[in-house]
Amino acid sequence: MREWCEIIAAPRWWWMLGLWVWLVVAGGIEPAWGEPRTALVIGNGDYKSLLKLTGPANDARDIAAELGRLGFDVVIQDTDMGKEAFERRVNEFVAALNQRGGVGLFYFSGHGAQVDGQNYLIPVDLPVSGDTVSRADVRHRAISADWVLDKMTERKGGINLIILDACRNEPKSKALTGDGGLAPMTGPAGTLIAYATAPGTKSADGGRNGLYTARLLEALRSRPGQEINELFRSVIRPVMGDSQPYVGTVLRTVQVPWVSSSMPEPFYFAKDIRVNSRQPYEPKMVRIGGGCFRMISRETDLERHDEHQDEVCVEDFEIGVYEVTQGQWRAVMGSNPSHFKKGDDYPVENVSWYDIQTYLKKLNKRMDKNYRLPSEEEWKYACLGGVVGKRYCGSDDVDRVAWYSKNSNGETHPVGRKTANKFDLYDMSGNVREWTCSVRHDAAVILYEYDGPVEPCGTEDTFDPRTVRGGSWADSASVRGWVNPATRSDDLGFRLARSL
Repeated sequence: MREWCEIIAAPRWWWMLGLWVWLVVAGGIEPAWGEPRTALVIGNGDYKSLLKLTGPANDARDIAAELGRLGFDVVIQDTDMGKEAFERRVNEFVAALNQRGGVGLFYFSGHGAQVDGQNYLIPVDLPVSGDTVSRADVRHRAISADWVLDKMTERKGGINLIILDACRNEPKSKALTGDGGLAPMTGPAGTLIAYATAPGTKSADGGRNGLYTARLLEALRSRPGQEINELFRSVIRPVMGDSQPYVGTVLRTVQVPWVSSSMPEPFYFAKDIRVNSRQPYEPKMVRIGGGCFRMISRETDLERHDEHQDEVCVEDFEIGVYEVTQGQWRAVMGSNPSHFKKGDDYPVENVSWYDIQTYLKKLNKRMDKNYRLPSEEEWKYACLGGVVGKRYCGSDDVDRVAWYSKNSNGETHPVGRKTANKFDLYDMSGNVREWTCSVRHDAAVILYEYDGPVEPCGTEDTFDPRTVRGGSWADSASVRGWVNPATRSDDLGFRLARSL
């Protein structure tokens, strides 16, 4: 169980709910297609006197990554803020918002409370005396949510979004009276409020994120072009289903999100929502400028197979931003061979090198292009992202960039949920291992030594092993090996490449 959300006075409004999202549009403006987007993201979990929370730091990191993908400049991403630091961050954010204009978004994940109908965000240094949380301390030592709203709406015009996951179970709140739940907020015309849980109930953890946050992230990732009212409503039924196993353990009732909106104009997180010209099978590619590099992993990377320090060069090429998904595969092949059939935005797996050649022929015929698998050298160059010395593709923080055996819960995850590398490529480390087109003839090479480029894009039907890279949900995040081209495995997928 995760939330503390107590009313320290008589409860108001029966429809008060745990997580709340406000969207405030300052009167009659058009959807912001090209306007600046600025965000402040805070996650408080390392509380000094209250129950420590593991979710907010993950929530903040994941929300920041999604907002960045959706065109937001996340000016500040911070965790575990005391009162003074919290207020300073809000003031810095509002100053940046006033200067840039456009869309502003504030996100907070952590403890929250209501005192006499006013909502407060709890800093990590809130004082607690024994088992008592003082009403006065909450009023004067916590951050008023109304203050944040007022600061953002002082400017004229622009769109303001405030997302609060601020209602977590806290044992030391037992001395407080009233039922759980936050009070409704009011703002300028065009306010949207989305709540994650009913009054008096708890919002359950779903693993890395809370149930509601996980489904919100999924919606932002897979349906950013959906009108915002529909997007928030779309998470209601999935959260209800996800919360069923928690009833009787950490939840008193099924978790039912709720949405209230007075939006005068449509708003979309994505910029290209009115006409989506991309076909369901069409990959999103990024252009990579060619260059030379040393084909070697860091010596501290214990999850690698040896590579010689050979300098290799690649020409300009394109590579897929994401691993090929089950939806893209089905749109071309008419079927889904994956073991984990959980959604169109999950990586396709359980496909052999030969299966992929059939897929490529059909895809290229439809699109009149020449997509292929990347060579091992292209894959590694793209993985590095122009940054030398990182243990994984884009970072030394494996949990930031990869789904692997220690955080995957034994399954694949939707593509693009982790942080991208400097080339804006996702899941280069972890999730599923990825086929390359590089052929290895010499049996000695199978002892995991790199001996330079060998037929980097072999397409002939042979039994020679192909290189696979990237690690997976079932193993470490960084793996290099060779696999028989007929192999199918639930941790083995691919991404596309194209010569320029």
